[in-house]
Amino acid sequence: MQAATIGRSIGAASLTFGIFDTLYAYMLATSVGTDAKVFQAAGLREIGTGIAGLANPTSSKPVWARFAADLGDLATLGVVAARPNPRRKGALIAVGIVAGVALIDFLAARAIDRQTRATDGDAAFAMNGE
Repeated sequence: MQAATIGRSIGAASLTFGIFDTLYAYMLATSVGTDAKVFQAAGLREIGTGIAGLANPTSSKPVWARFAADLGDLATLGVVAARPNPRRKGALIAVGIVAGVALIDFLAARAIDRQTRATDGDAAFAMNGE
């Protein structure tokens, strides 16, 4: 898959998740046992990384930013799941979902980096006349 396709796909997914998280923050927060502001903040961040990814789909930076944010989300959800919480099962399911998304983001960012490095290397090779 081409770097631009990967970047656009991750950007579109991020934008979609962000809108969903923002619109349904209360429902999501209730299902895991936390405050809606957690999901509102995550949703706004997702919207931002989604726009950045769509604006520059061949750059891995928005995808790496999304991956870093996934790690923060995992830490937050881990705290929610670890404390006494009648919604612990929902929090653990959310941890699993976010872990899967983080893996996808990691692999996508690496794939974009590999392709852009290969392209940059081809350009440098051509410029040297070799």
